[in-house]
Amino acid sequence: MGDIPRIRDFNDPAFNPFIADELAFGDTLDPYAMLANLRRLGPVHEGDYRVMLGLHADLTLAHLRHFTVVGCDEIGQILNDPATFSNKGYAFNIGISFGRSISTMDAPEHARYRRIFQKAFLPNIVAKWGDVLVDPVVHELMSAFVPRGAADLIQEFTLYYPFNIIYRQLALPAGLRLRRTPLCEDAPIVDEPVLVAIPEETAPSHVMSPKHLPREYQVRFASVIADVATTGN
Repeated sequence: MGDIPRIRDFNDPAFNPFIADELAFGDTLDPYAMLANLRRLGPVHEGDYRVMLGLHADLTLAHLRHFTVVGCDEIGQILNDPATFSNKGYAFNIGISFGRSISTMDAPEHARYRRIFQKAFLPNIVAKWGDVLVDPVVHELMSAFVPRGAADLIQEFTLYYPFNIIYRQLALPAGLRLRRTPLCEDAPIVDEPVLVAIPEETAPSHVMSPKHLPREYQVRFASVIADVATTGN
């Protein structure tokens, strides 16, 4: 196999991210008038909610019939009847990207795995994040541009914030933290297996291959995974 080209930073001065956002999510500022009208006509309507708002249909679900439910009682019935109204529909979109994740599971399997994750998000744990995660990351990122009195918040804050939160949760030393947004500099090989944190399987991923991580990251993540497996924390 020949050399794989490196992924380069996106650099198109004509690109307008706000137009891309509108194409993906629409520009309807007030959908509630339409929803109120639908409720007056009935609680259930056949049709794709995205199409009703003037958007393109979701291509991953285009082969299925769509129903939009706007009645409170009917919505409650749907949410409490997983045997009839399954999460398996997510297998066509979320499932393609993330594998058999908790979002694609139905009860009782969903609840069993959800209880595992809930331990990490108990109120007494989350309450501490403001002091040990959120505030330190915000202050660290802002300290780079506050003296200037101006900043590009997307490039200098938003792109780094979620990664820096994860770095602190993994206790990554500052020297091992990536300073640019892509996690892998080299393009991964298609269909090369990647370990993904999903139940009972190792899913192939086109996102990143372990061998494309710097060696320091491979060692660090291996030690974190081993510690979690040993201690359960």
